[in-house]
Amino acid sequence: METIFQVYLTEKVDFKDKIFLAGFRSHIGQTGYIAVRHLVENEKSKRIGFIDTTYMPPSAFMGKKGILTPFELYLHDKFVIFFSRSQPQRIEWNDLIRNFVKWLKEQGITEAVLLGGLDNQFQPEDEELRVAATTQYLKKKPMEENYKFIETDLGIYGPLALFLSYFEIFDVPALALLPYAESGRPDPRAAAVALSHLSKLYNVKFDIEPLIQDAEEIEKEIQKILTQQQERADSERKGTNMYI
Repeated sequence: METIFQVYLTEKVDFKDKIFLAGFRSHIGQTGYIAVRHLVENEKSKRIGFIDTTYMPPSAFMGKKGILTPFELYLHDKFVIFFSRSQPQRIEWNDLIRNFVKWLKEQGITEAVLLGGLDNQFQPEDEELRVAATTQYLKKKPMEENYKFIETDLGIYGPLALFLSYFEIFDVPALALLPYAESGRPDPRAAAVALSHLSKLYNVKFDIEPLIQDAEEIEKEIQKILTQQQERADSERKGTNMYI
């Protein structure tokens, strides 16, 4: 089967002064996906294109102004955002991302930032996140002392890892911001941490308050469930004691 990768831009964009930004769904807090979705849906972002692939997910969504497709490009300030509304199908991860990185380099993209997450059960008390970066990024922008790299023996997996690998292969400066996040559930607070550091690094303001509010609502709901479970357990123990 012929491999399809086609970008359809709806307007002319000069990529040479732009930063590519992406994040994906993952088991660790859905961090990158939530952060990117927040920028696309809650900030002043403008859709500038679509991406067609061989195995594009068979899904579409109804937006305020029309149909929303699985893979779209948005422009926000100095960022060109890739919003993977649906997760790319695993069978085409390599082809899609390899072709995408080659295309970005042909367009003259300045650098790239990827947003993901780290399991917070391994989080030191004094850390919010760790980072990973390509050789070209470190040559261009040596990281400040307050940013720590992930350990050498800890692997990065999924689409974010492939983007990092191909950015390294094609000599594109790229940085991954990896805040610690809850495993197994959405973590808007971790997404807010990622956007906060992105804001500092590139001197761009983002409204992250809605993410904090979402996090507080989720945490309240979790606490409510835990309280109900504890009350049920206590009730069962009391009931059992009656028959001893």
